[in-house]
Formats: sequence, structure tokens, C-alpha cells
Amino acid sequence: MKRALFLLWYSKIEPSIYTGIGELDKDSEEEIIRLLNMRIKDKIADDELDWMISYYSNWDYFFDEFNQSVEFQNKLKNRVKLPSIIDPVKMGQRGQMGFYWNSIIDNK
Repeated sequence: MKRALFLLWYSKIEPSIYTGIGELDKDSEEEIIRLLNMRIKDKIADDELDWMISYYSNWDYFFDEFNQSVEFQNKLKNRVKLPSIIDPVKMGQRGQMGFYWNSIIDNK
């Protein structure tokens, strides 16, 4: 779920020439948000997903099209702080998402 949401978000905020992520299928985008909305509603989201959503909420224009996902929209409004340190090895094993998080969080 985290990786799918990251790829969805990242594909919208950065040009594909920099990310290598092409345009995603609209049905797939909606399914990602639908499943995420269910996880939030069922209280399956963990702390990591919470701070990731909080970070992505800084680009609120992007999420406007998903206004039918009420739980997700509410989660966007409840911002939490990014952790001061993440496990760089663990993130390094998570592809482009891990590379991104390792690049913005100072793990020194």
C-alpha cells in the first residue's frame, strides 16, 4: 500500500523524465485510494503510513480528485511530524520510495 501510494503521488508531482514513472492508469489510481481508504477506516494504517500521508498532504491539490474517500481526506487533515530518523537500510530495500525518503530525512 505504501509503495503504491508513493508511486501514485510521485508520478503526479515530478516529471516522468526524472522519476521513470509513466502515467498511471486512472482505474488503478482510484483502486489504490479506495483500498487505502478502507485500511484507514479499518484502523490498519501504521505510524509509517500516517507520516507518509501527512507528508503527501502538503500537495493537497493532487488529492482533490479523491474527495469521495472520506477517511483518506480526514487523514490528510490530521498531520503528523516526519520522524527525525528512519532506518536507511530498511528504506534502501524499498526501491524508489526508499531512495526518496532516505534523500529527504537526515539519518546522521
